[in-house]
Amino acid sequence: MILSVNGRVTGTKRDLLLTLAALPIGQKAELRVWRQNAEIVLWPVIGAMPGTPQNAPQAPREIRARSKALIIGLNLAPLTAARRELLEIPPNLNGVIVLSIDDDSAFIGFGIRPGDVIQSVNQRRVNSPAEAIATIRQALASEHKMC
Repeated sequence: MILSVNGRVTGTKRDLLLTLAALPIGQKAELRVWRQNAEIVLWPVIGAMPGTPQNAPQAPREIRARSKALIIGLNLAPLTAARRELLEIPPNLNGVIVLSIDDDSAFIGFGIRPGDVIQSVNQRRVNSPAEAIATIRQALASEHKMC
């Protein structure tokens, strides 16, 4: 049984899948597991999910960090076929998935949680994290704030 990933408790299957999906491929992870009546620590290297295209574009870490700051504590990801399968998201649902949200994010007050799919921002459909970021930035810069 997996107890935590990188210190984050995984109480449900969905928590575990979201935590793993947020980790970059090639990174070592600390997994605390319960095995044979004892807690042990494993250090696997995160790999690509079988069936995931090997040449799938991955933004450099500094761009992902900068994007996260621009959207006030939301870590968004594309809604890929692999994520749909892992998180049991219907194929007719489009948008971006929330991988994590900072504890001090203003979006917590809106009820946004990890695992949510954001289909639109400010009444505009979004199909990628870049579209969501751009729409949020436009809304924050305009006189008419998001609702």
